[in-house]
Amino acid sequence: MRSLVILSAAVLPFLAGCSQAPKPATHKMTYQQKFQAAQHWDFLAQDVACQVVLFLNEQQTDVTRGLGIYVEPKYGVFGEAFSNMLITHLTEAGVKVVGKDEGAPTLAFDVQVIRHRESWWNRHDRTQPGFWTVIATGIRCARNIGADAIIPAGVAMDLIAGTSATLPEHEVVITSSLMDQGQYLMRRSDLYYIDDMDRRHYCEPLSITPKTLEVVAE
Repeated sequence: MRSLVILSAAVLPFLAGCSQAPKPATHKMTYQQKFQAAQHWDFLAQDVACQVVLFLNEQQTDVTRGLGIYVEPKYGVFGEAFSNMLITHLTEAGVKVVGKDEGAPTLAFDVQVIRHRESWWNRHDRTQPGFWTVIATGIRCARNIGADAIIPAGVAMDLIAGTSATLPEHEVVITSSLMDQGQYLMRRSDLYYIDDMDRRHYCEPLSITPKTLEVVAE
């Protein structure tokens, strides 16, 4: 009996130590926007231009040295449209934008396409828990319909919505940088889902392609 007590005293600290190992857990439910129209590109271009204007206004010295800002051209469907949108919004904000790289600070952006492993069983686009149940309850209250059929139907829709729709396989990371003489003055990264069929919009033509990262499970 004494040996058993001694053995237990030796093993328990080891088990307690093992129990402290962190367990995998998912992140809390969040939302990420999705590019589905050229207008969405324009929203981002306007936001980036606004941040550039705020940065320039906060500086005590003339960062542009009177030379203005050069927007680095990009090619491809997204690249060409986004660079033109940046020029438009900067000009509208009163920023001097030059057409040649002659020593002026440069506003550039990079596009990274991320392709996740397709058909992941756990990559589901779930609605807010209880969404359809709340809708069904609202219908019952509005139309004074019995809850016997409506609310259970809403619960069923919640279950279906949580398993039927899958997320896109592709995301893009768009990093915008304002640089002057090799120094980063401002930098930001934005993440968006994209429709899988639209992924080529974010690729530059010919041999110029965005960096691609494929995420796979081990």
